Order: sequence, then structure tokens, then C-alpha cells
Amino acid sequence: MSMIKTLAAALSVTATATGDWIQLNETPFMGGGGREDGTDGRNAILAVTPIGGAGVVLLEGHAGPDAPASNTTDAYTVATLNAASPARQEILLPRWIRTRVSVIGTGTTRIALEGVQ
Repeated sequence: MSMIKTLAAALSVTATATGDWIQLNETPFMGGGGREDGTDGRNAILAVTPIGGAGVVLLEGHAGPDAPASNTTDAYTVATLNAASPARQEILLPRWIRTRVSVIGTGTTRIALEGVQ
């Protein structure tokens, strides 16, 4: 059975903004794992609708067991998304994930994870 977890249904890329942290703690989207840096989690397919103009959206991760602060400085980039990004790509899931519009573009984008249970 295919599963989809929406990270952003209609993310506007017309202004810089940082989304809320989303915990990846359900099958098949179990992020992180036994290692403290979260590098032994599961993989999923990242599905993105095209990002308009020169817009850049960062998909950021955090490995901590507890919800990170919105202004945390130890988030890391899971994927950098722009107009040239593939519509689907495999990523390693962190424990926590969020979107961040870092460069203004045009329109909106949908960002989702696809997994198989």
C-alpha cells in the first residue's frame, strides 16, 4: 500500500519563510534511528511540483529526539529544491523535517513524501 505524507500542500515561494517542524515518527516514514546524527533512518521518495522562477526551497532536517526550536542553528539541509530539481527523488528521512523558502520565486509548490508500507 502506497502512503503519502504532505509536507507542504501549497507552499508560497513569493516570500522567504520557515515552516514548522514535522516529526517523522510513523511507518513508513520513520526518520532517524539508532545513531545520534539520524543517518540510519528510512528512505522515502520526495515528490515536488515545479518551483517557479529563481525560487529555492530548502528541506531541512534535525536528528534530535525532541522538537527543535524554530530558530535552531543545528538543522541540516536534506534537499535543495529549485526550478531544475527532479519531480521525484529519494531522500534519507531525518527525525524532524521542515521547509524553508530561502530565495524568493513565483507561485506555490506542493512537497510530499511517498513511502510503501
